[in-house]
Amino acid sequence: MKKYFTFVLLSIITTSLLTLISVCYGQLTINNTLYTPTQLVDGVLVPSTSGTVISNVTFSGVYNQTSRYQVGYFTTATTTATQMGISSGVVLTTGHTSELPLTLGANPKATQYTRNYVSCTANEIRKGGTCPTVQNDLNVLAGGGTYYNTAILEFDFVPVSSNASFRYIFGSEEYSDNSGLINYQCSDYSDRFGFLLSGPGVTGGQGYTNDAKKHCSFK
Repeated sequence: MKKYFTFVLLSIITTSLLTLISVCYGQLTINNTLYTPTQLVDGVLVPSTSGTVISNVTFSGVYNQTSRYQVGYFTTATTTATQMGISSGVVLTTGHTSELPLTLGANPKATQYTRNYVSCTANEIRKGGTCPTVQNDLNVLAGGGTYYNTAILEFDFVPVSSNASFRYIFGSEEYSDNSGLINYQCSDYSDRFGFLLSGPGVTGGQGYTNDAKKHCSFK
């Protein structure tokens, strides 16, 4: 009997308290238009040769709004691949994928990465503001706090074996900002990333939709 599972990636910036964002000092090449969100999952994140059946791919977040994207495809040069252990894949960000990576050796700062999408930007997900988009899983992940700039990639899959694994890297810019604008360690801001799985035999008990289980969370 086939078992269908739902896999959800959540990337958010929260205040008052899932950036899956590949940030390191090396060369990343980002392409926002080479693949659709469905192709990013079925073919990139999950290789077409795996035999895994993918369906119901949904991306929620800013996508092709004045050439701004929160999801895209990345490839790496040899030196970066050595550091990351991943030569290509899917990038999710709370900012703009086109701004990855920074200039070699540059320190991240708010004026470079945290391009806060204004309230009412098409498809921008936030709890606060004049055009809120409130979602249960985000409320749980954010611990009831305010969130915005969220990127969500979710899909159903039929595994071909009893084990399934995903490789990922989480990165955050929310450290000391050398522009003098903000010191994130002493602020209410926090990046968060959630990895949720639901399906037959999965019991989360954490309040997520479909009783999903959170397998990891970073902030």
